[in-house]
Amino acid sequence: MKQRITSVLLAIVLLCGIMCGNAFAASQNLSEIRASVEKQYSVKIEFVENESTETDADKINYILEISNHLSRIPSELHEPLVAHLKASGKTVKIRINPQMIVLDGHTALGTYDHSNARITLIDTDEYVFFHEYGHMLHAVLNEKYGATKLTNEWTALNGGQKYGAGESNYDQSVYSNMFISGRSTVNMGEDIAEIFAGFTSQVWVRQKYETLNGTNIWKKAMLLEQAGKSALNAGRVFFPTYVPQMPSPWAVDAIDRGFGDNFDRSVLGSKERDILLYQESISRGEFCEFLVSTINAVSVNRHGKGLYNIYYKWSRENMTWVPCGTINDPKTGNTLLNDGLLPEPYTDGVSTEVLIASYLGVVSGVSDSFFDYYGKITREQAAVMLARACEVLGYAGDVNTVTPTDSDSISPWAKAGVDYVMRTGIMTGSDGAFSPRQTYTYEQAYVTLVRIYDNLAQ
Repeated sequence: MKQRITSVLLAIVLLCGIMCGNAFAASQNLSEIRASVEKQYSVKIEFVENESTETDADKINYILEISNHLSRIPSELHEPLVAHLKASGKTVKIRINPQMIVLDGHTALGTYDHSNARITLIDTDEYVFFHEYGHMLHAVLNEKYGATKLTNEWTALNGGQKYGAGESNYDQSVYSNMFISGRSTVNMGEDIAEIFAGFTSQVWVRQKYETLNGTNIWKKAMLLEQAGKSALNAGRVFFPTYVPQMPSPWAVDAIDRGFGDNFDRSVLGSKERDILLYQESISRGEFCEFLVSTINAVSVNRHGKGLYNIYYKWSRENMTWVPCGTINDPKTGNTLLNDGLLPEPYTDGVSTEVLIASYLGVVSGVSDSFFDYYGKITREQAAVMLARACEVLGYAGDVNTVTPTDSDSISPWAKAGVDYVMRTGIMTGSDGAFSPRQTYTYEQAYVTLVRIYDNLAQ
């Protein structure tokens, strides 16, 4: 699961966002950012002018969110799909139209028009985006795999149930083995789009893994995978690795330790060891959540009380639910935020743990208002976040002099963080090198967090 944001411009945005939280200055040029994303993913981004898209800052946020979503589509799928459409004289277009979309007399959050390969969205909701991308994949598979063949193989997995029930008549006791949602029962196109959207959302898949494995829903996902590989020579269709992985040999001891009786399991999330991801790249948001879980576990061990108690209350002024509550200092146990409002600077939707990590100064957004939850982080970015977390925890660690062989390739803003995590043994390199620009994996995150907890929770 490797993010493909490789353009120099977006890389600078991401790196500086981790470093100073102010990367997206107003002076950034909208046309350059749009051109960078369009070139990277071979798409055309369009806007229907509206009060929601009237400023460059609005459009930049939309473009960054589109880039996030596209980065979660495997390049092994996206590139041959785009190439097929290009050979047909089409360019994939993504249009943001904040106005109401009417389709067949009904309002819609998004549409896909295969005649011009255009995805139209009211906003950049991730599930809606993946749903419409699923419609595009379906249209291309009809052309490349064969519409009749795909239809016959797909409907054979419906267990004799007919399409047309619709969301209002969705009976989970009848359909739950064959259809992923009520929308899936409408027709085959909606079924494929819902399968693609569901299985491209890695959190959703891991939450449902145990109940879906072996069902007809699972078999439909495997058919979509097989059809994509056959018709498009795609390496894979779905972004997450949904087949269980085994940890690398160097990570086994620490991960087994993390699932021991004397370890706070919340540090590694709530999943069982055999369905965790290991070699995939972790996102900024999930890493923040793991970090906050670790800080919380240490705080409980030290002071007998957790790091935070956050709840949401209705704000009449803002006409929305806002986070508020208490945050304690994990170093001293003193109260930092006493039943107050937790700042919520990001517009792209983040978890409570991300807001807490931001409040503690462990992480910042890639812009003042955009966090980039699904963006992948590099090892040097992780080092900076880990060093800040250790500072919050008051952890000095054992000091060893370590100079990686590739120290010249470490970004200037990351040098202090990398130096700290290597001197304290929180992170190590391979064959003397730190590999600062490689993406940070789940198992690397697990191991470093176990090391921090082991050293501080004694």
